[in-house]
Amino acid sequence: MKKQAVFFKSLIGVLPFLFFGTACSESDPEQSDPFLTIQEADKTIALLAEGDIKTIEVQTNISDWSVGVDAENSSWCTVSKEKKTIVISAPKNEGAERTAKITVKAGSIQNLNLEITVTQAVSGALFLTIQEADKMIAFASEAGSKTIEVKTNISDWSVSVDAANNSWCTADKGNGTIVISVLKNEVTTARAAKVSVKAGDLNIDIIVTQAAAISVQPTRTNFSITGYEGQAITINFVGNATQSLTLDEAGKGVLEPANSVRTIKSIQVSEGNEIWIGRQEPAGDINLVVNGSHEVQWRTKAGDVTTALIGTTAELLKFNNEDAEVYELESDIDLNEQPWIPFASTFSKTIDGKHHKIYNLNVDFGDLTNLTGGKGAIVSNLNGVIKNLHIASGEITYSGGANGKSVSALVGILSSSGKIIGCSNAANITGNAFAGGICGQLNGTVDTVDETQIIGCANYGNITLTGERAGGVVGTITWGTMTACYNTGNITMSEYGGGVAGRVGTHLTNGHIIKISACYNVGTVTGSINLNRTGAVGYHNPEMGTLTVEGYCYYTEGCTNGTGTETGSMGGNALVFSNTNWPTNDVNKDWGFGISGTNGAYWSSLGTPGSTTDYPKLYWE
Repeated sequence: MKKQAVFFKSLIGVLPFLFFGTACSESDPEQSDPFLTIQEADKTIALLAEGDIKTIEVQTNISDWSVGVDAENSSWCTVSKEKKTIVISAPKNEGAERTAKITVKAGSIQNLNLEITVTQAVSGALFLTIQEADKMIAFASEAGSKTIEVKTNISDWSVSVDAANNSWCTADKGNGTIVISVLKNEVTTARAAKVSVKAGDLNIDIIVTQAAAISVQPTRTNFSITGYEGQAITINFVGNATQSLTLDEAGKGVLEPANSVRTIKSIQVSEGNEIWIGRQEPAGDINLVVNGSHEVQWRTKAGDVTTALIGTTAELLKFNNEDAEVYELESDIDLNEQPWIPFASTFSKTIDGKHHKIYNLNVDFGDLTNLTGGKGAIVSNLNGVIKNLHIASGEITYSGGANGKSVSALVGILSSSGKIIGCSNAANITGNAFAGGICGQLNGTVDTVDETQIIGCANYGNITLTGERAGGVVGTITWGTMTACYNTGNITMSEYGGGVAGRVGTHLTNGHIIKISACYNVGTVTGSINLNRTGAVGYHNPEMGTLTVEGYCYYTEGCTNGTGTETGSMGGNALVFSNTNWPTNDVNKDWGFGISGTNGAYWSSLGTPGSTTDYPKLYWE
């Protein structure tokens, strides 16, 4: 694992918003340390033989830093300091391959000094280069093309597409360019191809992905209701409009769409109970099983009686089939004004949302002071699996939140090898303390750190607390792993907060173990007291346990009013998004480009370096 070196020496002051807030103890006053860092990849620079210029970014809070090249090579390698960048240049190399050493000095603080090795091949040496951003190309589902530049001094270079995908993806060689084209994706799954560029023994791979076809909504809604064969049903729409439909002897009927899109609120037969549907038309197939008392019964997957199907509000509201091991959503569901009661005890089964959305998830937990356990708006405590589920809107409110009573839009407390995978939240959370968008508390054990996981999740909702501990994805982490997650919501609390994680590690004596990789924050993070305990991504005190950051994490400059800084085991793995500080395709650091959502390939797009709007997107987006 590559580490970007950051060295710290004690110094009281205020730093511009980095990663995890640290302090010597929970009662220490605010303090910050001098730092000087560059990306690990920028510590080795290769200049083109024909002459070249490279610019690298420096992150520091030291005003009198300087840069120079060793005297032996200063005749051909020149370096200059320009604001917070270093410009390195060299003319055409007419002789042998050469190497220079550049030293970046942190004023009088010698142990912060950095070295950069610069090499330049001899003119005539073979080379093949493509910009890093062009090694990963993402297309929408429509047909499209993109031209990328190839630099090489080998005339007979070639380009090809892997045989399994050359029917929809093509790559044409031009004069120093490649035109990559894709046909329209007609299927509802994303796809990926590998383009190989070869020049002699040199080879570069380009990964091309294309989004799934936009699902074309059916033109009508098909009802199939076992138990209502041959009966007339009244269809109630949001807004109080109604329409009658008579089902045939098989319980089937077809609702033709109106001129505008309507939401089917409920259905009802004469003298029967109202059955909540919560589906927008055209809604495709609405399947139900109803008993003689007009109560909705569980349906199961064909050939699999342990998988319960949820395609309506009525089925979602049941959500407690003792015989089911898996709950699977068939469609987006709008709860409208229906009261939702979360699963209150420990949930050890699996929910697979199939990337469907739940709208209007509104929960008021009330006062939690005399209650125990986590309070998630889907499940309170999870040691099973929730995956591919998206909360599209809602409001979560409560008071009396405290340690062990964490609140979230999905899971209150995640423990004992539980997993949350490929989920998102856009509901807002308002309360007093201890909350996270996806999970209130990630709370495995010392033996289940690698099995208690949050993977590939995003929070878009705002979290507003009057007290402590809030994080966009997770409020508190004790033991567990968080990989490839991000936050865009606005996070407000008194202290112990961050964009992705709130407080990372808690009691000083518990030896907590936390692993975080490839996460980022672009939401605002606002604390009101002890601002050294508020960070752009999260707060961590090294005395509260061991924190390992496997892949670089990122955040937007100025996203927080906190002065939390990184120290110790963080090793400089928190970077401000910029032209030069941006994720690159690397499955070993969990920034891999792909659509699988496994083995480090968690991102469908890595965005545009330097952009303030186009940030990385997860594999399911």
